[in-house]
Amino acid sequence: MNQNFEAILEELKRHDVSVETSVEKSLIGSFVGLRNGVVAMVVYAPPDQDYLSLCLKLPVVAPAERRHEIAEFLHRANGRLGNGQFELDYDDGSIRFRVSARVPNDSAFVKDLFNLWLVEASLTVDAHVPTLMRVAFGNLSAASAIEQAEALLNDLHNGGKQAED
Repeated sequence: MNQNFEAILEELKRHDVSVETSVEKSLIGSFVGLRNGVVAMVVYAPPDQDYLSLCLKLPVVAPAERRHEIAEFLHRANGRLGNGQFELDYDDGSIRFRVSARVPNDSAFVKDLFNLWLVEASLTVDAHVPTLMRVAFGNLSAASAIEQAEALLNDLHNGGKQAED
C-alpha cells in the first residue's frame, strides 16, 4: 500500500464514505450519489508507481444499436472537457468517466487533488447523464445532445442556478 492509497482512504473515511478495498489490487471502491443517479467509484493507486486514477462507472449499458451515436456523443463531450474523459466499452456497452495522472506520494497534495477530481468528475457525469440517456434510449442526436449537456454542466458549476448573461 502506498501513501496515496492511504491518503485517499483516510479522506473518504473522514467524510463517512463507506468503502471496500482491495489492497492486493490497489483499489478503493464505493458508490457516489448524484442528482441523476448513483455511480460506482473506483480509485486505483498502485504501490510501485506515482500514479492515481479515479473512475466513475455510469449505471447504464449502451444498447448495441446505439453505440455509434453514443460514442460520437462521448467523443464530442471529451473535446470540451478540461480534465478527464468518457470511455465506452464497445464490447459490453459499459460507460465510465476517468481522471488519471502521475502524482507524487504526498498525502496533503493527493487529498486536495482527489477532492477536486471527485467534485469535478461528479458534476461532469451528472451533467451528461440525462442527455446520454436520451441518446442511448431515445432519438436525440449526439450533436444536439452535447449542447444540452454543456448547458447543464455550466448550470451545475453555477450552483444549480441558471447562469445569468
